[in-house]
Amino acid sequence: MISLTNFLTRGGGILLPPPLDIAGIPISMAYGIRRLRTAYAGPAIRVRRSTDNAVADIGLTPAGDLDVNTLMSFVGAASGYVTQWYDQSGNSRHVAQSVASQQPRIVNAGVPEMSNSRPAVRFIHASSTVLTNPTSTGTALKSGYIGAMLFVMECVPGSSVGGWGSVNNPRWQAHTDHGEGDLMFDPGNGATARVLVLNSANENRLMQYSCVAGASQGAIYTNGTLMAAGGKPVATSIGTFDLGGITAFPYYHDAHISEFILLGDAPTDASRQSIGSNQSQYFGLGTH
Repeated sequence: MISLTNFLTRGGGILLPPPLDIAGIPISMAYGIRRLRTAYAGPAIRVRRSTDNAVADIGLTPAGDLDVNTLMSFVGAASGYVTQWYDQSGNSRHVAQSVASQQPRIVNAGVPEMSNSRPAVRFIHASSTVLTNPTSTGTALKSGYIGAMLFVMECVPGSSVGGWGSVNNPRWQAHTDHGEGDLMFDPGNGATARVLVLNSANENRLMQYSCVAGASQGAIYTNGTLMAAGGKPVATSIGTFDLGGITAFPYYHDAHISEFILLGDAPTDASRQSIGSNQSQYFGLGTH
């Protein structure tokens, strides 16, 4: 039974359960600035303070939101950078960055990073910010590159949301076009398995996206609506998962990422809709 203290509220008094409680499918990785699973009792992020490089874990409130008061009490008028984003899936696949200059930002000169009135992690292309974990596709995904990622981010041209990749192929990642911000999902091969959505109308807007790699093709959904499908995933294991960039290119995100959930299998339509709608409602993006 889910305790009401673990329901997250959004404007209008809507009660939302943590999204992974209603997923009904194996979760491989999960990173958020809220509680994503009722059973999760750990912190959300580890933050480095710019004034003295001290670090502290920042947890969640009883309601399940990021504890911004503790964050700001620790950082103060300085800037705060995420050294580790904790995995709430239960698999302990935390993403981290030890190089200070490549750590994404959560507080900018005493002001919390926000998107749609919610805290968010700000990745910066010019600084090559990225968080990584050594887990390979062979471990994180079902055999044959089958899986899905559901995330909330601001889409900008020339950015990489994350995944696995090499300079050429194979790759399993979501990224945007250099010129217009079109969203691309490469579930195995950037030449033969690419799915592309003309997304320039959503540039610089916080949106919910779902990239699904099934046994026969890939697909992209925006706020629950199917936008494109095609390609065929191929099965080749790739090492090191990147969030907020792809280090092999190099190719980095240049905006906020609010939440990222990786599924270790292709979800049913009902599961995808449940998670995606939960994300959209929490971040004020409507319902699916």
